[in-house]
Amino acid sequence: MKLFNIYIRYRLIIGIVFLVAAAVVHYFTGFWPSFVIYLIAVVSIFSHFFFGPLRLIQEYMENGDLEGAEKILNQVQFPGLLFKPIRSVYYTLKGNIAMMKQDYDGAEKMMKKGIDLGSGSSLMQGAEGASLLQMGMLAMQKNDLRQAESYIRQAIRKGLPDKE
Repeated sequence: MKLFNIYIRYRLIIGIVFLVAAAVVHYFTGFWPSFVIYLIAVVSIFSHFFFGPLRLIQEYMENGDLEGAEKILNQVQFPGLLFKPIRSVYYTLKGNIAMMKQDYDGAEKMMKKGIDLGSGSSLMQGAEGASLLQMGMLAMQKNDLRQAESYIRQAIRKGLPDKE
């Protein structure tokens, strides 16, 4: 797993190195000997922009290291290119970190983006209720009790992943 995390962290650089290596092999031998190297390069570069480094956040979040998690989130340069469910998680995590820093307006904006992207997706059904519950807690922090009640009722209707 450690090797996979290293690959995720450096896959854009690895992809570029493999692309250059494939071009050199292509120049000296031909296309077919360099095909596998081209394939590895394209998959590495594509996955860097399509999936992003969000897999690396899990370890930081489990340890409660918000600075490390925020550093990983800030590595995403083009969030619009991320796969839609991953983009939803990206915005939700940005909202969570903003909420921990007590930037409630920024947190609300990011959480709403995450909910809008995740709503209707079969991959995000379990997380939508939890996101709405967080929006309710955020509204309570801002003393908007009517909106908080609305979000919490929506969260209960959508279903919360924890049965407690």
